[in-house]
Amino acid sequence: SDSVSVSVLEAMAHGCVPLLSDLPANRELVESGRNGLILDAALQPAELAALMARADQIARDNRAWVQQHGLFEPAVERLLLRLAQLMSER
Repeated sequence: SDSVSVSVLEAMAHGCVPLLSDLPANRELVESGRNGLILDAALQPAELAALMARADQIARDNRAWVQQHGLFEPAVERLLLRLAQLMSER
């Protein structure tokens, strides 16, 4: 999506745990409480503590997700492959 923040993808790829505002594009990247937090109200210390206790695992998972879904070249290759498949089905 053109609305996805490249800076969030970069941060995730570097192992940062994202704390994001409640925007639709951010919800494409982060499931609040699982791989970051979507802040729709005041940050609760218990929520942050629970997330930080899993920070290493979240960092590994986020890096892997960006590697699989967030890099431009592989995404374009998958798009071109899919277009070729669709054309061959015609």
